[in-house]
Amino acid sequence: MPKQSRLHMEEQLKNRNGPPGKVNEVRSCFQPKAITFANSSHYCSLQAQADEQRIALLLTVAGPQVIERFNTFIFDNEDDKNNFDKVMKKFDQQCTSKKNKTFEWYIFRSHTQRADELFDSFSTDLRLKAQTLVFLAALRVSAWACSRSCPSVCTCTRERSCAVFCDRASLPRVLRDFPCGASAINLDKNNIRFLSEKAFGTLPALRSLSLNHNNISFITPGAFKGLPHLTELKLAHNEYIKYLHTRTFTGLKRLLKLDLSNCNLLNIPDRIFIAVTALQELALWQNHFRRIPGAVRGTESLTRLYLERNRIEAVAYNSLQGLGNLKYLNLQDNRIGVIHDKGFKDCVELEYLYLNDNLLNKLPQFAFKGLRLLKMLNLGGNTLVNVSSTWFSDLGELEVLYLDRNTISHIDEGAFENLTSLISLHLNSNNLTSLPLAVFQPVYFIGRLYVFRNPWECDCKMEWLKEWMDNYELVRDIPCASPSSVAGMDLGEVLFQSAGGACLDPVEQNETVSTPSPTEWTRSTTEDRFSNLISKLLSPKLYQDTGNITEIFRNVSDQSGVNLSAAANVQLHPNNTHHHIVFPVLLLLFYNV
Repeated sequence: MPKQSRLHMEEQLKNRNGPPGKVNEVRSCFQPKAITFANSSHYCSLQAQADEQRIALLLTVAGPQVIERFNTFIFDNEDDKNNFDKVMKKFDQQCTSKKNKTFEWYIFRSHTQRADELFDSFSTDLRLKAQTLVFLAALRVSAWACSRSCPSVCTCTRERSCAVFCDRASLPRVLRDFPCGASAINLDKNNIRFLSEKAFGTLPALRSLSLNHNNISFITPGAFKGLPHLTELKLAHNEYIKYLHTRTFTGLKRLLKLDLSNCNLLNIPDRIFIAVTALQELALWQNHFRRIPGAVRGTESLTRLYLERNRIEAVAYNSLQGLGNLKYLNLQDNRIGVIHDKGFKDCVELEYLYLNDNLLNKLPQFAFKGLRLLKMLNLGGNTLVNVSSTWFSDLGELEVLYLDRNTISHIDEGAFENLTSLISLHLNSNNLTSLPLAVFQPVYFIGRLYVFRNPWECDCKMEWLKEWMDNYELVRDIPCASPSSVAGMDLGEVLFQSAGGACLDPVEQNETVSTPSPTEWTRSTTEDRFSNLISKLLSPKLYQDTGNITEIFRNVSDQSGVNLSAAANVQLHPNNTHHHIVFPVLLLLFYNV
């Protein structure tokens, strides 16, 4: 290349990203990472240490220039000085833009030995230039080293925190040559049957390990040693495990999520999680537990617990002892028939509770006492008959309540009175015939009310619900089962009659004709209404006020438009001798319609 062109290119490269900076400054910045990444085995041992030890080892190996720079760092708080990641971030900030990387690579690659230059001099000069580029290469080590050491049957990503995918590879055993810098390993759907002690060697950067859908039958105690930073472990759908040793998860102090679902487990040792002090999410669904495993007791860090589809028969007073931070508990689809009255006493932070599809036919008087933060409660699919007014007295934050698919026929007055945050209530598929307003008072608003598939008796006790339906349009599909005059109709279509401001119940029909003509229907319904009205008029209670009776009778009219004002002159008196006169007059009027 001509000298003039080369000088022009060098000038352009210098101006591209700023001045190259001094070699000593570059070395003092980049040497820590260069040392860390240059030797993979040393890097692995460094990563396995505690943060303070890693920082001390790094500074000792890196030299006085790095220590001097480290001492100038200003942290947000004193504890950050002992945080390895934050220390490395400080080095990154110090080193950013102090070296024109493109220019330095160009200088290094274009450097040639001059005719009058001794080889030793050329070699020394080249080595010094190479030292300025160590970190540039180190930045790439984390990406290409992972793929370079990737097992042949696996696929590895090229990101700095690489992921290793060895799923569906028909592996009979765990590989031993995973990249040291791997952050995630997927071994799903292989034929792995056995995990030996320290089965994965030392992988200090590993955060996630998945072994779902294998044939694992035994896990040697200490199998996961060498994975100090593992936060997620998946062992679901290994149907031959059945048994776990107390020290199975030894060394996993940072584990946050553990999945042991569908492993045919009958029980697990009570102290199996004693060393897993950070565990937050535990999935144990679809096993064969007959009781809530004692291992979960006292796991204070636990926030989510999945126990659905087991064979659990009861929630004892100490089953959930010490779970003060639990927010989500799923016990659905078990065989729970008994809940102790203090079964949930320690779960004061609980927000979501699933008890649906069990064998509950009753609950303790204060079953959910103290669960003041509960937002969702599912009691559907049980055999509950009554809803007590005390069950939900503490649930002021409850937003969704499922009572569907039970055999509920009665709800105590005021059962929902403290549910001031309720948005959705599911009462469908029960044996309810009536839903008095007193059940909800003083709740004034429910976002959604589901009451279909109940044998509703559409009498005046349901009039408030019809009005609520018409005003808010938030509930539909309430077919009436009785009285026969409105059977099969939707509650929203029923027209409630009133007399003197009092609601009149639809009456039973006596017709045997399956499909009456419009005229017959009008006559029969009118007869039913008059029969009902007569019974009300002749009741002893109404005899006490003759004036009011007359006024009520005067204002009655048929829906079909037939004016009944002719009956206005009929007076009723306490004297029983007039009874035989009233009936013929009314019946004559009716049959002349």
